[in-house]
Amino acid sequence: MPLPLPKLDDRTFAQLVEEAKARLRATTPEWTDVSPSDPGIVLLELYAFLTETMIARLNRLPDKAYIAFLNLLGVTLQPPAAAHVALVFTKTAQMARRVVEIPVGTRVTAKSTGAGEPPIFITNEVLRIGGNETEGRVTAVHARQIDGELVGVGRGEAGLTVQVRSAPIIAPTGDGRDLVVGVEIGGNETRERLREREFDGATYRIWREVEHFSELGDDRYVYKVDRISGVIQFAPAARLLDFEGMLAETPEILGDAELPQLDRRIRVWYRTGGGVEGNIPANTLTVLKDPIVGVEVTNPEAATGGRSAETLANARIRGPRELHALERAVTVRDFEGLARKTPGVARAKAFTEAEWSYGRRGAVDVLLVPDIAEEQWADGKLSLETLQANQTALALEQVQEALQERKPAGTICQADWTRYITVSDDHRAPRRKSTGSP
Repeated sequence: MPLPLPKLDDRTFAQLVEEAKARLRATTPEWTDVSPSDPGIVLLELYAFLTETMIARLNRLPDKAYIAFLNLLGVTLQPPAAAHVALVFTKTAQMARRVVEIPVGTRVTAKSTGAGEPPIFITNEVLRIGGNETEGRVTAVHARQIDGELVGVGRGEAGLTVQVRSAPIIAPTGDGRDLVVGVEIGGNETRERLREREFDGATYRIWREVEHFSELGDDRYVYKVDRISGVIQFAPAARLLDFEGMLAETPEILGDAELPQLDRRIRVWYRTGGGVEGNIPANTLTVLKDPIVGVEVTNPEAATGGRSAETLANARIRGPRELHALERAVTVRDFEGLARKTPGVARAKAFTEAEWSYGRRGAVDVLLVPDIAEEQWADGKLSLETLQANQTALALEQVQEALQERKPAGTICQADWTRYITVSDDHRAPRRKSTGSP
């Protein structure tokens, strides 16, 4: 049981009114009419009501302090996750012998039903359908793409923060397209072709997202991001302890990270949107928002993986659990908790192979069950096809990467989707006849 929080002031409206009337009787005996119809009593009750409201706000201070402590622990709200789907583009008869190219970012949506705007999906890559081909397949995600948004300029100072205009940014998709932060490169800086992007006649170095400014490794062009608010932070500076345990006089950049230099433009490429509304049935994405002559589109399978953003109430409950793992997976519960944090995973079960006589020493297996949206349930039941359709390779890859980063040294860890056995609750099914043998 948590420790009870005392109220800073527990007086009620009735108590405040009675206290005021008692003071009236003691100080102004000539005031004899204390009935509710007296104008003075009406004012008194008004002030009592306002005072009670102020007391209620005062007693919310512990809630604010609790949330502030969660911020100190690094607990942040989880951003919305975007649904993804495989789209099939088919050439019509007029384009049968021609090469058709579907650009990256092509927008596809469903027919409007009058109940709000249907979700819009964008393609992840260029699709080229050859002259001898009739169709092609490409992955799309439920999001809106923002390219090269100018969010600020460097000052050469520590602790710079910038903010995107269309928050929230969707949860990481694993393909590096959900968020790209670039800082303009000067003519005298070392260039790295694999980590550069051209935009509007300038070259931008791509920086790397991290959870904290420590143990950065060789790549020190890093930033932190709060995807819900869209705030991007570069490394701050602080006076740190030296080898003798004394506080240094000169502030140091945390992690010896790099900073955006003076007047260097900072641009962001990111995706916003996501949410459960992207989990739509098969064969509904048939409308091209960016028309392409002689091409039709559909989604043979349902779109899956969309999740809504986390609420503050849920983060308050989840936050204390983060303390137990401490960003390391030690117990089986730690492995399971890390797996469940991945978008698209609803349940996880971890076990050590050391429990088996033929198991490998130091090996941990994690079995996963996909997250199924409510609209994919049929009368409270799940089909094997629905479960398997939601077992995405992207979610499995993200779980495996998270576990590899946090597992103890020397441990073998393998995540995989679980296997299912179909069962039936139909009592009318025929029973096997007895043969009389035991």
